[in-house]
Amino acid sequence: MRDHQTQGHRGQNQTPPRRRAHGELEGIDKRNKAAEKDLKELVVARNSALMDLHAIGPSGAARLLADVGTLHIMAVVQLRNRTEGRVRGTAKGSAGRKQR
Repeated sequence: MRDHQTQGHRGQNQTPPRRRAHGELEGIDKRNKAAEKDLKELVVARNSALMDLHAIGPSGAARLLADVGTLHIMAVVQLRNRTEGRVRGTAKGSAGRKQR
C-alpha cells in the first residue's frame, strides 16, 4: 500500500498536492455555507420576500437589498444638496403640478 505522505525537502513529510487541494476546497465550502446561512438570516431579518422568488437565493437577495439601500442613500444626498439631480427632480416634480 502506498504511503499518503511523501518525503520533501530535508526529509520533511509533505501532503501530496491533490490531498492538500481537497482539504482547501473543503474549508472553502464550509466558509461558503456559513456565509450563505448568515446572509439568509440577515435577509429574513429585513422581512424581505425576495428569496421567495424563483432563482433568488440568500446572496442574490442580500445583494439586491444592498444595492437598493445604496440607491436610496444616493437619492437622499442628491435631494438634500443643491446638485444637478435635485434641480432635475424639482423641475420634473413642478412640471406636473397645477399652478394655484
